[in-house]
Amino acid sequence: MYQQVKNVIKKLVPQKFRYSLANSLHWIEAFGANIATGFPARKLKVIGVTGTSGKSTTTAMISHIFNVNGYKAAHFTTTNAYWGGEEHVNASTLTTERPLMLYRRIKSVVDAGDEYLIIESSAHAVVQHRLAFIPFGGAVFTNLSHDHLDYFGDMNTYASAKQGLFKLVSRHDGYGVFRDSDDYSALMYSPIAEEKRMTFDFDTGSIQAHDISEKDGVSSFTVSFKSESVEVKMPLIGKHNVLNALAAAGCAVQEGIDFTQAAKALDSFQGVKGRMERLTAPNGAQVLIDFAHTPEAFELILSDLQRSKTGKLIAVFGGYGDRDPTIRAPFGSIAATYCDDIILTEDTVGSETVAAINQDIITGIKSVASYKGGYLEIEAREEAIQEALKRAGPNDTVALLGKGHEREIKRYPTDKPWDEIQATRDAFDVLSRGKNAK
Repeated sequence: MYQQVKNVIKKLVPQKFRYSLANSLHWIEAFGANIATGFPARKLKVIGVTGTSGKSTTTAMISHIFNVNGYKAAHFTTTNAYWGGEEHVNASTLTTERPLMLYRRIKSVVDAGDEYLIIESSAHAVVQHRLAFIPFGGAVFTNLSHDHLDYFGDMNTYASAKQGLFKLVSRHDGYGVFRDSDDYSALMYSPIAEEKRMTFDFDTGSIQAHDISEKDGVSSFTVSFKSESVEVKMPLIGKHNVLNALAAAGCAVQEGIDFTQAAKALDSFQGVKGRMERLTAPNGAQVLIDFAHTPEAFELILSDLQRSKTGKLIAVFGGYGDRDPTIRAPFGSIAATYCDDIILTEDTVGSETVAAINQDIITGIKSVASYKGGYLEIEAREEAIQEALKRAGPNDTVALLGKGHEREIKRYPTDKPWDEIQATRDAFDVLSRGKNAK
């Protein structure tokens, strides 16, 4: 009913008016939350991380580097929160919490004695003024690609919303860290003084990565900055995670941490729940769990897995309901480009049907003439995972995309509790019992 009411309001009230009114109310809410909590962010050194992909991992990496080097740091991400040396569960499914909860949590960071706070900062949080009363000393831009256009309308508006974080940083004469080759980096760094900009990328930028290789779940690469080079062996795979590591190291250097010490801290970073999380099936097949929910993320992850696979690559995923439908066909075409088998299932369904969402994805699959594999539709995600594992041999890889850390599958009229990791382990048990019964 809630989603249906929202859909009616969207049809009757112009979007610009709805958002303007709502954002004014958000500012008032944020101001009131700060009055109630004593403007806690003023007592911390705060760093924001924004972009389409990689925000959660980069945020956690920065926090890890700081803590390893003796800087007492906390962080807030989509997946979890960390302060006072302890992990805390997110209060909601939002990337950046609503004002009252956000500023209560910031006060908890202050009370715990932490000095730094790294916040994963969504474009929604910027335009809705949730972050208006935070004195950001610096910020990181990971990348920008097609996402949230159901809310922002077009890429230019979406990009301008992201840039808003750097405008907040510029008010406090802060610094920025940007991917060198991203088409939107120039827009992002324009509010930041030139001497306070740092860039990162493969083979270009202030901080660079070279000689990248992967083996047994470890990424090995060389990080260089000015005349220094450091060998890193990070227990996390994927070239996109190498980029995340460069961004985090660049942020640490901007805060005065020794470059070598910042880079070497990456050797002990264990990753983030639901982000490139790897499990091994009883028969030896590798299962990769990731939150990937944009075409760019699909491209990055599936191309990486395709390059490193020793057997078949099987993908299990669905699409978002009540969100921008134009990303669904690209999911299908990207999967068909890199995978040997595809199983379509439920993701965030909302008020739509799984069948309707998957039909859009199938259009993308069929557009790839070179794809020789099959596709299967299984609505119940747990059954889709079981089927993928049945099909997987000892040398195969199963990619479970879209849910990652999320604790529910949103669908009308009742949300379905969900844990992707536990569902995968349950599938292991089901398959083991079946094998033993033969």
